[in-house]
Amino acid sequence: MKYYRILYTTTLSTDKQAFWEVLADRFGEIGDYSKGVLNSEYLSKKRKGTGVTRYCELPRKGYMKERVTIWKEFQEFEFEILSASIPLDRGAKLNF
Repeated sequence: MKYYRILYTTTLSTDKQAFWEVLADRFGEIGDYSKGVLNSEYLSKKRKGTGVTRYCELPRKGYMKERVTIWKEFQEFEFEILSASIPLDRGAKLNF
C-alpha cells in the first residue's frame, strides 16, 4: 500500500483565544468550517478536554475518526487519528 503525507500550513491573523475557540472548543464541528470535511459529529458525550472524539465525513465516501490526546488551554492541542478510510499516518499535533 502506498502512503502519502499531506502537510498544510497557514498563517492566521487572530488572537489565541479566537483561534482556540475554533480549533479546540469546536473540535467536533469541523464540518461547519472546513472545506475538506463534508460533515462531522461528536462521538463522545464529552465536548472539551482530552478524550473528545469526532467523526469526519470526507469526499468520495471517506471518513476519519479522531480523538484529542492533549488539551492544554491556549498552549497545546493534539489529536490522533483512530481510524480512516484512506491510508494516513496516525496522529497530528498542533502547538501555539
